[in-house]
Amino acid sequence: MAGLPKTVFLQRDTYRRRRIGDAIKLLPIAGIVLFFMPLLLGTPEQPAQTSSLGLFIFFSWFALIGMSILLVALINRTPTTPRETEKPSAEDPLG
Repeated sequence: MAGLPKTVFLQRDTYRRRRIGDAIKLLPIAGIVLFFMPLLLGTPEQPAQTSSLGLFIFFSWFALIGMSILLVALINRTPTTPRETEKPSAEDPLG
């Protein structure tokens, strides 16, 4: 069909690197949501315990640190330049 737009092909490594970068950019938003979550816990009749809220924030903090370490390791593992899909050149005897 002539009216359909041409699809854009993104190489897998480049696409994956961009999505990991997007996940890294969302970590501060996830941190804000996790740190404000204790404000929603409890009721006026029975407020949440301070010790449990402190533990929640402490473990949320460690979870954010762990996620950032994992995402940085993943982004460092992916190549920065996309793989070449060309045929090997005649000059390269191993290719």
